[in-house]
Amino acid sequence: MANRRTIAAGVLAALLVLALATQTAQAAKMAKCEAVRTTVPSNPSAKAFKACAAKKPITVDCCRNLLPLADLQDCLAEPGYRAEVDAWLGGATTIAEAQKACLS
Repeated sequence: MANRRTIAAGVLAALLVLALATQTAQAAKMAKCEAVRTTVPSNPSAKAFKACAAKKPITVDCCRNLLPLADLQDCLAEPGYRAEVDAWLGGATTIAEAQKACLS
């Protein structure tokens, strides 16, 4: 009986650690996204991509402008951030179009 309790306590502890780690990782991601939210529009690589993406089709050379911003890809999963980026692109392209051209 004591052995079952020990195992159950160990499993519970592992689940709590996993939950905490997930929350910490999510918080770090959100902090990163918030930190760059106002700087991306003035980023030279982002500006260069926006300019060349307006010319269709989006070329490999144009996609290379996104390389310095690759670590922000996770931010696009957050709907508010994604909407801001799409609005900033202002019809030159969309996130979906850019991802299709640059990630496939």
